[in-house]
Amino acid sequence: MFQLKRPLIVFDVETTGLHPQVDRVVQLGLVKVYPDGKVNEWETLINPTIPIPPEVTLVHHITDEMVAKAPTFRDIAPTLAGGIMGSDVGGFNIWFDIRMLRQEFTRVGGKDVLSGCEVVDAYRIFAQKEPRNLEAAYTRYTGKKLEGAHNAMVDARASWEVLLGQLEAYPDLPRDVTELHKIYFKSPAQGHLDVDGKLAWRHNEATVNFGKHATVPLRLVPRDYIQWMLNGDFSDAVKAILRECLAGRYPRRD
Repeated sequence: MFQLKRPLIVFDVETTGLHPQVDRVVQLGLVKVYPDGKVNEWETLINPTIPIPPEVTLVHHITDEMVAKAPTFRDIAPTLAGGIMGSDVGGFNIWFDIRMLRQEFTRVGGKDVLSGCEVVDAYRIFAQKEPRNLEAAYTRYTGKKLEGAHNAMVDARASWEVLLGQLEAYPDLPRDVTELHKIYFKSPAQGHLDVDGKLAWRHNEATVNFGKHATVPLRLVPRDYIQWMLNGDFSDAVKAILRECLAGRYPRRD
């Protein structure tokens, strides 16, 4: 099914967070497929040498205790680099994983062994073959083809039919507008303070989650940067939190 000219390494990383400049890899799993069909697998926990935020442990269930005696990235870098060289890479939404590995190799003074790799991303294939648009949703949830898409009235009717189809397909969905609003529109993602993810919990402290102050606790962010955010294009929820910070009142996690 797959014609390989050289080995393909399909891999995934778990990390201490989402910011390659600050965060570290805590687990690596890879499947190496050879042109002759042979398959090797390798996995390891990695000591990131920094604490794992409890908010992140809730996602991947890897604790500081679990990685305390694991090798560091510096320990495994030569073996990993040797295994990757001469191969291509793949994964699901793999760009994040590539960025994390590249930063780890840079941190230990290693070469960018991923620079010569061709990349197969199953997520990109999924996104193109299973488009997430109204036409696709209409077919998925009604079994019909949407005619006349991009006409406002046609799209409005189709959206209503999609919603009805979803309520039928997923019995666990609330049948109440207020609950659907709370869960699918206004609720911040896990670990975030706001729906846009501009602020996030890290080690149970509220932090900036983007830009040059990413991962910095709000209590340590310069006041002029907070003022810049207050004057910028951020949500009312974010600005309300920032105004409290300027008054010396920082978010607390219950």
